[in-house]
Amino acid sequence: MKNKEEYQENLLTVKQLNLTLDALIGVKMPAEDELEHLLYRLDLQIDYGQTIGIVGDRDAGKTLLAKALCGLLPVQADSIIFNGHDIGQMSYQQLRPVRADINMLWSDSYNSLNPHLTCRENIIAPLVKLNDMTGIDYRLAEIMEKLTLDKNILEMYPRQLSADSQNEHSGLYQLICLARGIITRPKLLMIDDVTAELNMSAEAMILDLLYRLSDDMHFAILLLSRDARIMQPICDKIHILDRGEIVESATTSKIMFNPKSVAGKKLIDNALIIK
Repeated sequence: MKNKEEYQENLLTVKQLNLTLDALIGVKMPAEDELEHLLYRLDLQIDYGQTIGIVGDRDAGKTLLAKALCGLLPVQADSIIFNGHDIGQMSYQQLRPVRADINMLWSDSYNSLNPHLTCRENIIAPLVKLNDMTGIDYRLAEIMEKLTLDKNILEMYPRQLSADSQNEHSGLYQLICLARGIITRPKLLMIDDVTAELNMSAEAMILDLLYRLSDDMHFAILLLSRDARIMQPICDKIHILDRGEIVESATTSKIMFNPKSVAGKKLIDNALIIK
């Protein structure tokens, strides 16, 4: 973790974010329905270069939150300020240039890759979408070197890599997705349970890479996971998410060693016995 003094400006500030079931499915639900709110009055702040963890059970709302911050869900909020812009008030078209600065790594790395594209085409896809092709070969080579990826995989398709059963748990698919996630040089990288299926060696490699890359390339990280254990090496602060609400927030050391909420205690207890 970096020193607090390094964080001087807010990159993302979310105030009172809500996601209701009727908004999500497009059907009005009874106001008294206790399940109406999928995300409820969430406040979140991430500074430039900071790493923030969101820990919650499978149905806590982590992926919904990530999709909401990407502009993929119809949320309501007092404000969602990213890099000085209120993205909560932007249309889909207005969000397009902003999305270059916010990238997402989904939990199912293999299936998040386009099977009809080579690894090279998958990695550079965000640049193609943004029509930002200047120096693309140099940028690709730079990313491959940073991730120590073998350039021979570039012309292979994801299914060809899966011929080696070791790749499923070795972190290779996660590295390809990470390459795709950072090639636009984002300001914020959101990561949703990306190490869940990895062996411990691959998990440690990915976490170490994230720590070093965020420092080298100056991007912030929002790390979402069921496993609080992976937060400890790299997160500056952790939020406990329970049934769509943030029920506890504190520095990583305070959450890991002295959680206050019932949900926090359960998650930390579970983390200490995983693997």
